[in-house]
Amino acid sequence: MYSIEKAIWNGDLKEIKKLITTGENINKQSELTGQTPIYIALKKEKHKIVRYLVENGANLNIIDNNGLTPLMIAVDSQSYDMVEFLLSHGANVDAFNEYGETCLHKVIDQNSKIAHLLMSYGANPFFKDNDNKLPLDYATNKGVLSFLERYSNKFRDYSPALFFEFVNEYKNIAMEIGNEFMIDINKLKNLFYSKRCFW
Repeated sequence: MYSIEKAIWNGDLKEIKKLITTGENINKQSELTGQTPIYIALKKEKHKIVRYLVENGANLNIIDNNGLTPLMIAVDSQSYDMVEFLLSHGANVDAFNEYGETCLHKVIDQNSKIAHLLMSYGANPFFKDNDNKLPLDYATNKGVLSFLERYSNKFRDYSPALFFEFVNEYKNIAMEIGNEFMIDINKLKNLFYSKRCFW
C-alpha cells in the first residue's frame, strides 16, 4: 500500500490528496518517533505539501517522542516562510522540547529575523529551560543588547525587576569588553528611565 509517508518522501501531492480523500489519518503518529506526516514534509522541505496538510487538518501541536513540534522543525531549518505559516495557523510558540527549550531558545543567536517573528507572535522571553536558562542566556552580548533594545517595552511590562537584573548583569560584562558596548547599555537604561517609558 502506498502510504502518505511514502507519498511525502516522493513529493507526490496528487497521491497525498487521494489518500486523504479516502480516509488516511493525517495525524497518525509513528510508533517509533511519534511524528506525524507533517514532520516528514517539513524535514524534506516540501512546503506545498506542508500547506496542504495544514489546510486539511494537520495538528500543529502534536509532540513527538523527543518533545519536538512541527514549529521546532521549521525553526531548525530556518525557513522564515514556514515558521510564519505555522504560527499564523495556530502553532504553539512556547512549546518546549525534552530539555525545556522553546523555539526562542534555539534561534535567538542564530537567526534574529525568526527570533523577532516569534516575539511578534507572543513568544515568552522569560521562559526557563531545564537548566534554568532564559533564551537571552543563549545569545551573544551584542545579541542581548539588540534584543533588549528592540523589546524594551515588552520586557518592562512583563517584569521590570527582571529587566534591570539583565541590564546590571550585562553592564558588568560590558565593562570587560569595551566602552562602545557600555555606551549602548547606558542608552538602554536611559530609555527605561525616560518619561515615556516610566512606570
